[in-house]
Amino acid sequence: VCLSLSLCRYGRRKVVLVSAALAILCTLGMVFSPAFWFFTVLRFLNGLLSLALYNVSYTLGMEFVGPTKKKVPGMIMNLAFTLGHVLLTGVAYGSGSWRMIQLTVTLVSAGVMLCCWFLPESARWL
Repeated sequence: VCLSLSLCRYGRRKVVLVSAALAILCTLGMVFSPAFWFFTVLRFLNGLLSLALYNVSYTLGMEFVGPTKKKVPGMIMNLAFTLGHVLLTGVAYGSGSWRMIQLTVTLVSAGVMLCCWFLPESARWL
């Protein structure tokens, strides 16, 4: 509900930027967390922010295609999500610790922030 209200009020681009920035901060906080409870709280917040990023990105991506052609782009977006999990197993195998995995995930959120500057606010409003 809060995400829907903030999308209507502030726009998709700002919500994506704020969510990605907060996800980066949460992930960096997880890397340097002093206690397990602190890690768990930050992981929960990071999960909420990741869900917000996915929902906004999916909605924005679906606005670019017509109503009869939404199947293939929707499957491609879900395939990218699955491919990311597969690649993460390779990163986990190649890294020395879980902290390096978290730092690698932080780079993905930074990439989202960089891509956001090239996205329009909404395709339907143009």
